[in-house]
Amino acid sequence: MYDINSRYVGQTSGWAVPGDFIANGLLSDKKMTYRGREGVLSPTISAHRRRGWIPVVAAAVIILGALLVSPVLSGDGLVFHRTCTRGAIVASELLWTPLIEANAPLKGNVSGGTLQFSNQGGTGYQQIALTDGQAGAVFTLDNWSIFREVQSYTLGPGAGERCSSPFAAVDENRLSLTQGLGGDHLRTYYLAPTGTSVDAGIPSQFNLSDGSLPFTYPSVVIRDAFTVGSATPVPSVTTCGDPSYKVLYWNLTQVTVGVPLPSSLGNLTITAQLAQTSHLDYWFAPNGGTWEYSHTSSSGLAFSYQPCPA
Repeated sequence: MYDINSRYVGQTSGWAVPGDFIANGLLSDKKMTYRGREGVLSPTISAHRRRGWIPVVAAAVIILGALLVSPVLSGDGLVFHRTCTRGAIVASELLWTPLIEANAPLKGNVSGGTLQFSNQGGTGYQQIALTDGQAGAVFTLDNWSIFREVQSYTLGPGAGERCSSPFAAVDENRLSLTQGLGGDHLRTYYLAPTGTSVDAGIPSQFNLSDGSLPFTYPSVVIRDAFTVGSATPVPSVTTCGDPSYKVLYWNLTQVTVGVPLPSSLGNLTITAQLAQTSHLDYWFAPNGGTWEYSHTSSSGLAFSYQPCPA
């Protein structure tokens, strides 16, 4: 429409008009603003069109938040992920550490050896032979380094890794293939005597000297006892009514030990794995009986013996 001065007013939603038209009461749409010269209308973005951007922005914020929060909660992430890294050395300890460990079945025997690989390219081999219920191991006095574990975040996608303990332990001698203090302290130690029918009372830790040292030193914590696990029935070997020997062949690629920390670090025991390439051959006497067995984390098998029925 036109006013008496023949100036175009216009009242189409989304268009602006001169401010004096509104002031004079000729136009009551307070949402419109003047953008051009007098008498010229220019388009503006209406409120309902501006509101259309809100869901897009909100979705972007949610997605970005998920990318940033996910690594904190689960450890996995596309932008960054949680890692566990080795920090500074906080302690060093000399501990008797098994090179190879085994339990012989009552009325039987075990023999075998372990091949060790060095990060320097060398190899070493240690044998063991036990009979009629004996349990034992060949130990070296090794230097263990205790590190603090550090939880951190690494830029980039990846699977999350949580530190399972505040500390980690590494056998430095096993890495370099030196046998303890220059290879001078190597000792066979018997954990159970001849005639043992059940490997239940095997000590998990002890103090030991080889006679040439001014002090005794503790061992790592070993787990070499017979336990009844969840397997049903319990694995067993029998030669009752059988006039020949039976043999079980067992191979190991890793053993697990516990590393006791000094009192300054809280008297904790942390778990450590030692890589090994070991084999053990178990022999069972003819008409000798029945042997239930369980797998141990520090050696091969542990036994519980029952004689043949009369």
